[in-house]
Amino acid sequence: ALCGWPVRSSAQRLTVIRAFPRSIPPIPPAMPTSISPRTVAAALVLATLRPAVAVIDCGGHFASSCAACPQDNGASWCNGDCVWTGSTFDPESEGTCISKKEHMVARLIDFGMFAVTALVMLIFAFVYKNQVMEKLDTLPNHLDIQARRRNLLECFKERDTCLHVTFCLPVVAAKNYQVAEVMGFWPGCILTFLLTHTPLYCIGAVVRGVLSWKVATRMDLERSALKSICVNLFCM
Repeated sequence: ALCGWPVRSSAQRLTVIRAFPRSIPPIPPAMPTSISPRTVAAALVLATLRPAVAVIDCGGHFASSCAACPQDNGASWCNGDCVWTGSTFDPESEGTCISKKEHMVARLIDFGMFAVTALVMLIFAFVYKNQVMEKLDTLPNHLDIQARRRNLLECFKERDTCLHVTFCLPVVAAKNYQVAEVMGFWPGCILTFLLTHTPLYCIGAVVRGVLSWKVATRMDLERSALKSICVNLFCM
């Protein structure tokens, strides 16, 4: 009502608003009547609740975490959102079921370490080639080398050589390949580095064995290719 006059229709209200624009308060929005207070309370409770256990898809079943997926069944029960790290052929072998995100992070770390190692080796090979390899000549066509027997721990008597071969194997092997005219320095360095880090260990041992046999033949040392391959299977 306005000043005691009831306003019964919207047309009458519009007429009053035009006559007295400042005296009519705004109409509040109507509250929905279809939602009961009990429903509102239940919605508030559900919104504040947090799941007690996270659900992980193991690929056929669910678990609270990837570590709980195998349930002593090995890699066959680690699928879906998880990845098995270890042997996938032997279910009883030691392994771990981790999430795909953790697996990706581990792979990125491994690749980063490989890249850093390759960069350091590349810098050292570049310096070694300019400072050492440019001053070395190839081996003469005929050598008279009498190889003496060495025991298993003979390498520890030459500490510098031992450390050089241990930490700079691609560079040392490339130097031997170039001096013996078996392969160039850079191809030998890159090939040896890749064969050292390849997962196909047997193939790498065969290639290194053949190259070592060629170096020994160039030095007039009696050694069979099979023996060189067997040595490279157990000794870098």
